Amino acid sequence: MAPRQSFKVVEAMRSLAGRIRAFARELRRASAERAVAHRTSREALSAYREIAAERPELTGTLRYQQIIARHMGADDDAARRFVERAESEFARWPVERPVRFRDVVQYLVVQRWLAVDPQAQGFLTRLTTIVAKEIPEEL
Repeated sequence: MAPRQSFKVVEAMRSLAGRIRAFARELRRASAERAVAHRTSREALSAYREIAAERPELTGTLRYQQIIARHMGADDDAARRFVERAESEFARWPVERPVRFRDVVQYLVVQRWLAVDPQAQGFLTRLTTIVAKEIPEEL
């Protein structure tokens, strides 16, 4: 093999190895995202059930605020702002509608993931699908 061809083969192998490493990193990241989404959704659903049993008179955003306050250790004002941000992020586009518990949980997942990976530029997984599997639509 000529030296020039040998160089091209070595470079191609390095390039392939680099792509394989990048792909493996993306797989690990996607797996970690899914784990955070599943764990956060299950924890939020457990908190929802606790609050619903303790304070059945609370519904809608008031219940969601109590869940966030308990789940995050936030005061009432911070929990209210959190639910409002979830509403503005997930319940107003493409069609405005009342905020649902799934919206709040999805926003919570995003916040949790950003705490894990502050450099994240988006998600590799479909969070809506994961949250929908864990959180009943009627909540």
